[in-house]
Amino acid sequence: MSREERVYYQNLLGSTYDPWYGAELADPDDFRLSLFDLFAQKILQVPDDCRVSGFKEIRQWEHPAFFNTHLDILRTSFPNTRFLFQTRNWEDVSRSGWWAKIPPEQVRAKITTANSLFEGYQSANPEACFTIEFERFREGIPFVRKILDFLGEDLPDARINSVLSNRLTH
Repeated sequence: MSREERVYYQNLLGSTYDPWYGAELADPDDFRLSLFDLFAQKILQVPDDCRVSGFKEIRQWEHPAFFNTHLDILRTSFPNTRFLFQTRNWEDVSRSGWWAKIPPEQVRAKITTANSLFEGYQSANPEACFTIEFERFREGIPFVRKILDFLGEDLPDARINSVLSNRLTH
């Protein structure tokens, strides 16, 4: 924006000629929290008796410049936010599902980028992050207990085994 444009818009802000007249009175933090409350109410629909809830998002790493900012916004918008980063050997990923249609060198680059972002954010925020190495699910209950401990939760072994015995079909 040129100096002339900045002066023009600066003089316009807050005047009745401003197309966004009144917007300067909005509270950005209140607006942000209202949006996240609406998301929780209408999309997540968390039951009143729920202790831990969340959602899966697998593509945030595709915008590396915004990754940390996005997670920071989530942390300031939801109390006690925790992030579970799941990693997996890129060669196994390249044979899995829709990834099998992508050239292996691209899969490797994408997984390397994602893992680097996860590691960087976890290093800066260890209290809020836990990395789940996909291959470690083979360890069964002892590994799942580490995830549950991080979340401050407990489940009976039978429930954990029931979940681990379900195989994805995609």
